[in-house]
Amino acid sequence: MTPVFSEDVARFLMDRALVWGAEMDQAVAAGLRICETDDEKKALKRAIGRVMGEILDEMINPICRMHPHLKPGGLK
Repeated sequence: MTPVFSEDVARFLMDRALVWGAEMDQAVAAGLRICETDDEKKALKRAIGRVMGEILDEMINPICRMHPHLKPGGLK
Protein backbone atom coordinates (compact mmCIF):
# COMPACT_ATOMS: atom_id res chain seq x y z
CA MET A 1 0.00 0.00 0.00
CA THR A 2 1.32 3.43 -0.96
CA PRO A 3 1.45 5.88 1.93
CA VAL A 4 -0.41 9.16 1.53
CA PHE A 5 1.32 12.22 2.94
CA SER A 6 0.19 15.83 2.96
CA GLU A 7 2.68 18.20 1.36
CA ASP A 8 3.88 19.44 4.76
CA VAL A 9 4.52 15.91 6.02
CA ALA A 10 6.08 14.91 2.71
CA ARG A 11 8.46 17.89 2.80
CA PHE A 12 9.44 17.08 6.40
CA LEU A 13 10.07 13.42 5.55
CA MET A 14 12.01 14.25 2.40
CA ASP A 15 14.25 16.64 4.34
CA ARG A 16 14.83 13.96 6.99
CA ALA A 17 15.49 11.28 4.38
CA LEU A 18 18.21 13.40 2.78
CA VAL A 19 19.86 13.92 6.18
CA TRP A 20 19.62 10.19 6.95
CA GLY A 21 21.14 9.35 3.57
CA ALA A 22 24.11 11.61 4.22
CA GLU A 23 24.54 10.15 7.71
CA MET A 24 24.42 6.60 6.35
CA ASP A 25 27.02 7.48 3.70
CA GLN A 26 29.25 8.70 6.51
CA ALA A 27 28.56 5.53 8.50
CA VAL A 28 29.65 3.39 5.56
CA ALA A 29 32.87 5.36 5.16
CA ALA A 30 33.65 5.21 8.89
CA GLY A 31 32.67 1.55 9.14
CA LEU A 32 34.82 0.52 6.20
CA ARG A 33 37.86 2.01 7.91
CA ILE A 34 37.44 -0.32 10.88
CA CYS A 35 36.29 -3.47 9.08
CA GLU A 36 38.97 -6.13 9.23
CA THR A 37 37.88 -8.38 6.37
CA ASP A 38 36.33 -8.08 2.94
CA ASP A 39 33.38 -10.09 4.24
CA GLU A 40 32.81 -7.52 6.98
CA LYS A 41 32.98 -4.71 4.43
CA LYS A 42 30.44 -6.46 2.20
CA ALA A 43 28.11 -7.10 5.15
CA LEU A 44 28.35 -3.48 6.29
CA LYS A 45 27.59 -2.10 2.83
CA ARG A 46 24.78 -4.59 2.33
CA ALA A 47 23.13 -3.79 5.68
CA ILE A 48 23.24 -0.04 5.22
CA GLY A 49 22.25 -0.39 1.57
CA ARG A 50 19.13 -2.29 2.60
CA VAL A 51 18.10 0.48 4.96
CA MET A 52 18.75 3.13 2.32
CA GLY A 53 16.78 1.08 -0.21
CA GLU A 54 13.80 0.84 2.13
CA ILE A 55 13.81 4.58 2.69
CA LEU A 56 13.93 5.12 -1.07
CA ASP A 57 11.24 2.57 -1.90
CA GLU A 58 8.86 3.23 0.96
CA MET A 59 9.24 6.95 1.53
CA ILE A 60 11.16 8.93 -1.10
CA ASN A 61 9.65 7.34 -4.22
CA PRO A 62 6.04 7.59 -3.00
CA ILE A 63 6.60 11.21 -1.99
CA CYS A 64 8.06 12.00 -5.41
CA ARG A 65 5.05 10.42 -7.11
CA MET A 66 2.58 12.38 -4.95
CA HIS A 67 4.52 15.64 -4.86
CA PRO A 68 6.90 15.72 -7.86
CA HIS A 69 8.03 19.25 -7.04
CA LEU A 70 9.68 17.89 -3.85
CA LYS A 71 11.93 15.55 -5.82
CA PRO A 72 15.55 16.32 -4.93
CA GLY A 73 17.89 17.30 -7.73
CA GLY A 74 19.98 14.41 -8.96
CA LEU A 75 17.35 11.78 -8.12
CA LYS A 76 16.34 9.73 -11.15
